[in-house]
Amino acid sequence: MVELKVNGLVIREINLDSTDKMFTLLTDEFGRMNVVAKGVKNVRSHFLSSTQLFTYATFILVRLKDYYYINDCTVIENNYDIRLDFKKLALSTYICDVLYEVSRENLKEENVLKLGLNTLYAIAKDVKELSIIKASFEFKIACEIGYRPDLIKCRNCGEENPENSYIKVLDGFFLCEKCNSMIQNTTDIVDNNLQNIFYMSFSMLCALRYLAYCKISRFLSYNLEDSEQVIFCNFCEKYLLSHIEQDFGTLEFYKSL
Repeated sequence: MVELKVNGLVIREINLDSTDKMFTLLTDEFGRMNVVAKGVKNVRSHFLSSTQLFTYATFILVRLKDYYYINDCTVIENNYDIRLDFKKLALSTYICDVLYEVSRENLKEENVLKLGLNTLYAIAKDVKELSIIKASFEFKIACEIGYRPDLIKCRNCGEENPENSYIKVLDGFFLCEKCNSMIQNTTDIVDNNLQNIFYMSFSMLCALRYLAYCKISRFLSYNLEDSEQVIFCNFCEKYLLSHIEQDFGTLEFYKSL
């Protein structure tokens, strides 16, 4: 049997029976991998903690037919603090569900993994408010998987730094307030979000520009006024979900808390 050594983040787990389970790893080199852990639910199992959700570890795997099986592992980070807070747990579960949906098997997913690890660490260690961590992850992951919008200038007139602007979610560009008002009734858009168009102040636009192009390790190194955070967070969530065309029960649960 050929052994394979990988560093991976556990993003999903499924019970197979009373003693065995299957879990999904997100790795940088091989993308998403399904792994079977025999006897792991036994309290004496050496792999009990290392195969839990949110754990990042070095795994030694062997391939048998259609599945990988765990042969050995060493925990790097268990993100234990997430499990001490119910809301952190709910948000982190949603984050892992997103990572599962946007990652692929047998393809490099270095940036997706790195963003996932940084996000879970930020949640565990209270780096910022959960709402900002969530929104920053949602917009950044959308950019990393190919949905980075054009935020350089107004699509119509070329204005680069408008005081107010409107971003079209699905089209991936923004219009300055003047150009947008020539097209449709902006009052209805702000109040009802009828066409997935969101109002953005200049500071919110700058925050999106920062997230679109910053290093993943610095994706939370920006600030927004409290009064702007609700619109900003709603936009980031809508932007990701609209582009990947996926709903998440874990998101709805998190929002219900």
